[in-house]
Amino acid sequence: MHERQLEYVVAVVETGSFTAAAERCHTAQSALSHQMAQLERHLGVRLFDRNSRSVRLTDAGRALLPVARRVLADMSAVRAELRCADGLVRGPLRIGATQTAVRVLNLVQLLGDYGKEYPDVELSVTVGPGRELTGCVQSGDLDVAFAALDGNEVPFRTRFVPLGRAEPLVAVVAKDHPLARRATVQLHQLAGAGRFIDFRPHTALWNKVNSMCDVAGVERRVMCELGSIPLMVELASTGIAATIVPRAFTERQEGQAPSPEGVAVLPLAEPGNCLAMGFFYSGDTRTAAPVRAFVQLFSPDRHVQSSDH
Repeated sequence: MHERQLEYVVAVVETGSFTAAAERCHTAQSALSHQMAQLERHLGVRLFDRNSRSVRLTDAGRALLPVARRVLADMSAVRAELRCADGLVRGPLRIGATQTAVRVLNLVQLLGDYGKEYPDVELSVTVGPGRELTGCVQSGDLDVAFAALDGNEVPFRTRFVPLGRAEPLVAVVAKDHPLARRATVQLHQLAGAGRFIDFRPHTALWNKVNSMCDVAGVERRVMCELGSIPLMVELASTGIAATIVPRAFTERQEGQAPSPEGVAVLPLAEPGNCLAMGFFYSGDTRTAAPVRAFVQLFSPDRHVQSSDH
């Protein structure tokens, strides 16, 4: 059993087919299939059930998958440490960030500072849902993930560093909405006045809004669920429904598109109406040098957008 075979196992699982896995790994499908058959013979078990439509892990494959990911992450960390053996920080630093984190961070300043301090590190940035990003930190596919803490528990095998400010949630309604002139608004008032535009389900934002509504005893009528927070604000400006978003999406910030002019932004009266923003990284004591350097360099005063409120 060797590292390349483990890479193939993970690729097949993540792409869903031997063909797509071979493309991702830049090899021929016949070569990948041969290596998988060789690994199965070596282990004495079948790892995949295959038919003309799908590839599924067997019980043995499911047992191997987390081990394969752990071994690949360890090998990546070893290579990173060896590259830094002369005292220079080298290797990749793969950063993930949610839509909200991109708004809250001064990402240009952060990447610029890191790139100047550690020019031999190869930086990459991915934007996506928080749960996916933190999952990638756990699996070793990302080194750092900027996201909201979803609930009170930090995901297994990760550490969480707060950004130094919580991100308040606000209600956004059209300027001619019946509640538009209020100084603050309660969830039951929004629910009584019409429908809601929600963010995609099972994200930190969606979970927080659901939790607040449960505590307040409010049932809201959801008109639609969107994957873009700016689009949620824009749709709310038409007056068709209200939405609840992080306040950063309603503030004018350098380098960001302004919010639609036809909206009213209302602070929520409910307690706990904010997201705890921060970044996640591996809790492994063998964390690679580029990640350790990132943790030391990051400064909330310098790398987090200031708020006017």
